[in-house]
Amino acid sequence: MINLQIHYYLLSVAKHHPLDLKEGKSPKAKINRENLRQALILFKYLKPYRGKFILGMVFIAFTAFSTSLFPLFLGKMIEFGPTPELFSTPKEKQTEDYITGRFG
Repeated sequence: MINLQIHYYLLSVAKHHPLDLKEGKSPKAKINRENLRQALILFKYLKPYRGKFILGMVFIAFTAFSTSLFPLFLGKMIEFGPTPELFSTPKEKQTEDYITGRFG
């Protein structure tokens, strides 16, 4: 029964809110009682999988957080500059070791 309701919900969304693919824009979501009721139908479907859903959301948040930290750590690990200068006379010993293959 719930799967059929979800199917009808997805069909109604696709019918009433088509994407404008030419301009790459999608319509703004309007929050009203009907949309909240439809969202609750989806959450009823997720109820048996609540733990897995929450765990998935935690991992998504962790991934977003760790991805945003990667450039920070990368900036500390690697020297930057013009390529000929970087390969001929690096300023950091760590960069020289990395270029010559002596890292680890």
